[in-house]
Amino acid sequence: VKIVQTLSVIIIVLTLNEIDGVKAIMPKVKKEWADEIV
Repeated sequence: VKIVQTLSVIIIVLTLNEIDGVKAIMPKVKKEWADEIV
């Protein structure tokens, strides 16, 4: 019996000032790093 487990990665981006923070942080986050970005 073979058991296969799949791990997933979720990145949660927390910013103090949402617009400026997202503009500064999100270009640095590569989509390949995670299955989901919140």
